[in-house]
Amino acid sequence: MTDIHILVVDDDLVNRENISHVLEKDGYFVQKAVSGEEALQKLQAHRFDLVITDMKMAEVDGLQVMTAVKDMAPTPRLSSSPAMPPSTRRWRP
Repeated sequence: MTDIHILVVDDDLVNRENISHVLEKDGYFVQKAVSGEEALQKLQAHRFDLVITDMKMAEVDGLQVMTAVKDMAPTPRLSSSPAMPPSTRRWRP
């Protein structure tokens, strides 16, 4: 079991549940948000080690979510790895 907390943000139920299922199966603590607005609320209330977000969402999009993440962390640890759509490759740490 790991102590890594991940926020999965996606307005598509299937994507959100599939990503969350894989991460939970691998032992990660996962919270889900159905919108950028909900993600911003969760980011204010909890600390996350990783945020996985859809980029195209109504009202608050993924770029706005990631900007909020950057603004909340004084020294963010950003990965230099390219982003891969979940449908193309299963991520392994």
